[in-house]
Amino acid sequence: DDEGQNWVSVNNGLGFLGIRSLSAYGNTIFAATSSGIYRTSDNGNNWVYANTGISGAEIYSVLAVDDKIFAGSSGAAVYVSNNNGNNWTWSGTGITAPIISTLAYNGNELFAGTFYGGIFKSSDGGDYWIAQNTGLSYKDVYSFTFNGNELFVGSYPDVFHSSDNGDNWRPVFNGLPGNAVYATTVIETDVFAGTFLEGIYVTKNNGNSWTATSLDFFGDKIFALETVENKLYAGTSAGVFLSEDHGKSWLELNNGLTDKNIKSLAVKGEILFAGTVQNIFKSTDGGNQWTHVLFLDNSYGVNSLLIQGSHVYAGTELTGVLLSTDNGVTWSQINEGLMNTFVYSLIEVDGHVLAGTDNGIYKKDLENNFWSPINEGLMNFHVKSLAKNGDYIYAGIDSAGVWKRFKSDITGINEFSQDNRFSLYPNPLITQTTLQINEGYKNGELEIISLNGEILFRKIVTGNTITITKGNLNCGIYLVKLVIDGRSYSQRLIIK
Repeated sequence: DDEGQNWVSVNNGLGFLGIRSLSAYGNTIFAATSSGIYRTSDNGNNWVYANTGISGAEIYSVLAVDDKIFAGSSGAAVYVSNNNGNNWTWSGTGITAPIISTLAYNGNELFAGTFYGGIFKSSDGGDYWIAQNTGLSYKDVYSFTFNGNELFVGSYPDVFHSSDNGDNWRPVFNGLPGNAVYATTVIETDVFAGTFLEGIYVTKNNGNSWTATSLDFFGDKIFALETVENKLYAGTSAGVFLSEDHGKSWLELNNGLTDKNIKSLAVKGEILFAGTVQNIFKSTDGGNQWTHVLFLDNSYGVNSLLIQGSHVYAGTELTGVLLSTDNGVTWSQINEGLMNTFVYSLIEVDGHVLAGTDNGIYKKDLENNFWSPINEGLMNFHVKSLAKNGDYIYAGIDSAGVWKRFKSDITGINEFSQDNRFSLYPNPLITQTTLQINEGYKNGELEIISLNGEILFRKIVTGNTITITKGNLNCGIYLVKLVIDGRSYSQRLIIK
């Protein structure tokens, strides 16, 4: 009811919780599971088994089209129901693939995406199906999406596009090699992709086709791409390179680099920082000359660099986050609050620094060096990349896709600021502590949160004080968060 910000479980009656697909018709919602079809008519509060006529098949997809419900299953079968799922009949003539993985409808056409068999189309309401695989080089289909007569199919490993309602298909990533893409960036309307061993590619038409910028990087790994105005910097396994003509030609910038295996770059005007496995280098003249500023004896890689005003941050594997407040002359570790020191990404968001780690996302502001977890809602904490765009922050999660969160959810939290609306005494807590809301304020919602983002205690505070006891809380550092008048305030709580 709040556009996906919070979720509640609605599984009553479901015999199997592995939901593969959902579709709605009127007030009825259908769920496809490996145990068959379930349906609910009360917004998920209660589910009933609705599998009559489907014999022993696993259901991979379900689709409601007007008053017909279609179910894609194993055994090369599509089933159809004309009575809201009370009964099902087989409707798979022409389908030769063993598994119907996804179903879609566009205009008067039904589409069935399959595993091992590609795409099938029906123009007669599902009675008869014909294969539609011209140009489709991969036959495992996971998803459909439509934009008028423009069709897009998600398969492994490519996305395919059809402009003639599925009669012909072409890969969207035409020209981009199948190797891993480690870095991307944009200059004006050009999108650049840095690959593993295949160099740098560019698209000028939103990914419809890709071309190599040059042959200079064939055999090299492109780990970092950064831009300032029309300058494009590339951090590669062969050093740092610069292009000022959108990738048509490149200039080698390795003078002074004693370690050329570049993992990360940060650029601000003419100042550049470059990170390798165990070293950080700095240039003050746009990369023409480099000087060595730091050697890390205990590091597997400097994965990310960030310049924030006069502060420079380095996110490393094993050493955590390093901070220099004098433009790289001296460095210190700032890992207080981090539960994991494998740091893969750093970004600046409205005066705050966010770190993506193997144990979630953490935040600090410019005035202090304590990290606070901001992981509520994440199902997987292995955060490999962070980005910001508009009102959102995006997180790339290992094996869990891309997640997003409003920037205001994060930057609106005044953690550890002098403007806090409450105090804790005593702190550290041995047996109990008192939370005192400052004069002029009262009531709020209290949460005690572990450093990995788990909410351990929640209670509505009425009045100005509440006593917090140790209870089942283990010794360690926690966050006490209080929401007053829609604003969030937090403080550290140490339990001994």
